[in-house]
Amino acid sequence: MKIKYKYLIILSLIIFLACLSYSFFIKGKPMGDEKNYDNIALNLAEGRGLLIGAISKVCQGYILLLAGIYKLFGHHYVIVQVIQALLHALSCLILFFICMKIFKKDIAEKVGLLAMGLYGFWPDLIETTSMLESETVFLIFVILSIYFSVEFFKKPDIKKALWLSLAIGLGSSTRPTMVLFVLVIAILLFVIKKIKRRYIYLILFILIPTMILCAFMYRNYVQYGRFVFTTAGGLDLWAGNNINANGEYELSEEIKTAYKEYGPVQIDKKGISEVKKFALSHPVYLIKLQLIKASKYFSLVRPNGWVWWLNKTEKSLMLLFSGLFGAIGFIFGISGAWKILKEKNFFSKLLVYLAVCAPLSIIPIIVSTRYRYEIYPFLAIFAAYFLVLLLANPVRLAKPLSNGVKKEKGLYQIISVVFIILILNSIYDLVTNLDVFFEHFHRII
Repeated sequence: MKIKYKYLIILSLIIFLACLSYSFFIKGKPMGDEKNYDNIALNLAEGRGLLIGAISKVCQGYILLLAGIYKLFGHHYVIVQVIQALLHALSCLILFFICMKIFKKDIAEKVGLLAMGLYGFWPDLIETTSMLESETVFLIFVILSIYFSVEFFKKPDIKKALWLSLAIGLGSSTRPTMVLFVLVIAILLFVIKKIKRRYIYLILFILIPTMILCAFMYRNYVQYGRFVFTTAGGLDLWAGNNINANGEYELSEEIKTAYKEYGPVQIDKKGISEVKKFALSHPVYLIKLQLIKASKYFSLVRPNGWVWWLNKTEKSLMLLFSGLFGAIGFIFGISGAWKILKEKNFFSKLLVYLAVCAPLSIIPIIVSTRYRYEIYPFLAIFAAYFLVLLLANPVRLAKPLSNGVKKEKGLYQIISVVFIILILNSIYDLVTNLDVFFEHFHRII
């Protein structure tokens, strides 16, 4: 066995065990959204069909998967946690092989292992493997889409196009934000690469995800008489875009009253209608809201870990390490993306183009720490790449490295600019949301 694959297997096993340890020894019973997904999936598994509440959930694809697990193995949370821990470890493995495919041989292995470690031990992601939530499943489809995108553009053919479109379609059934991947791929096909048979490929990239999503939309129409795009998204859109909004999922009294009146089906139409009115009557404030949401998306002072099952010490540690990994991911990840855009490697740039879909799909709606997870696989790769270059090029390096890695210029300028911008943005976020900060601080002490 080659040494690199020995390390690969050991690291994957440690990540898997870390997820199980959190699930078995720290995680409490399902609550909130978890309990809703659990009830919906259990009803489906036992043949009672989907509850009406399912239409207001983004992750209808995840609910079907959860129901399938219950059907095969019974109603056991442990089985779900084991499967999700395996999926997270598998995601890390795929990240390694993506790095091996897009970076030069002299650094690809180091970048891959570092990306695995950063992504695998990211506290937010370990926590989500223990929960009955869609993020772990959604993220493996994001990572598979990255892998198949690289494979397709290296040597396009129908088989690779089918795999890529299937990954995007299944991922979109879990969270519709992945639909933007199709737009990016279409632009690359027709503007940058101009691949032969691109019209056929484009049809596949549009048709298969559409067929998967339409299955849910048709089900919603048959049961409720309204085509809804896998979720009552008008509610989220309204929550993030109204005169009292702060960009996060906080429902005003008006929205709460409307939800009671219209229910989980018709609130979608009502929400979209209200946002249209808001855009026409307050266009300047609408733009300001998007800037506020962008600021919160890239803020370094929004760690995850506000969960009821952690005691004060555990919660403090979770917030500390979540914030640390977030800072490393965003500071070094954005620096890595900047460095990649200055290079001529199409395949690493491909990842940057796909990564842009994450904030673009979320910022216009609502922003929270959990909704940033889609960008984490990209940040892990970009951060690992930049760190490998940075460690190979210390300050005052006088000669090229003996291991063949070329001396890189401008690395410290890049990270300095990124660091200053992100810190200033985080200070702004903290100052403008001091009441929230003190509320959270009070919850700890």
